[in-house]
Amino acid sequence: MDKQAAIVEAQRLLAHARSATAKGGLNIAPTEKDRARFNQKMATVEWTQFVQRADYHYFVGRILLSQNIHLYGLFCAHQCVENYLKAYRAFCTAKPLTIHELIKLLQESRSVTADTTSFIHSADAETICEKFGPFYEIGRYPVQITRPKDGKYVAMPKVDQLVLDYFVNRMRNLLTLPPGSWDLLSPQGHVDLHMVKELHPDFYAMFSEGNLNCV
Repeated sequence: MDKQAAIVEAQRLLAHARSATAKGGLNIAPTEKDRARFNQKMATVEWTQFVQRADYHYFVGRILLSQNIHLYGLFCAHQCVENYLKAYRAFCTAKPLTIHELIKLLQESRSVTADTTSFIHSADAETICEKFGPFYEIGRYPVQITRPKDGKYVAMPKVDQLVLDYFVNRMRNLLTLPPGSWDLLSPQGHVDLHMVKELHPDFYAMFSEGNLNCV
């Protein structure tokens, strides 16, 4: 398909989406914004759902880093750490928090366990939060509120991959998914990556290459 034909096809598909939506179809995703409902559901969400979100970001971030796509790979690493910490709080029956600062989330996670020998209380956990903490915005916006100071950071994809693998490994020692759950780290795989696994097995396999959680 040449460029002009592709443009015409895109316009045709958009017209079809508008028509289908007008007739009650779901070609265009409806929007719903309800803060009260959000807060109510956040108070009762299962910790396993946070793990599912964390592992989705883990998959994407690890592959991006392996291809030297640094900034968005580091953003996904941040999201993986953030959701695992929120999963841990929910696992400990504490209210999930809606904050994004990793160090603050780690401190709040430490507050719900008295076991100071836990990975949550370790220097490694703190270092990981400090490592990925500045990358919540930099991959998405040209300017940021929170960013690496003076733009100073070193992109080391292999190192970042290993650190992320290690973090997930330690958190999975604390959080064991119930039997029968969809699980990125099991042969069954992740519920939202099923089609990737089936249709693009070579791409899917990139996640496992050199991954300490897949040996």
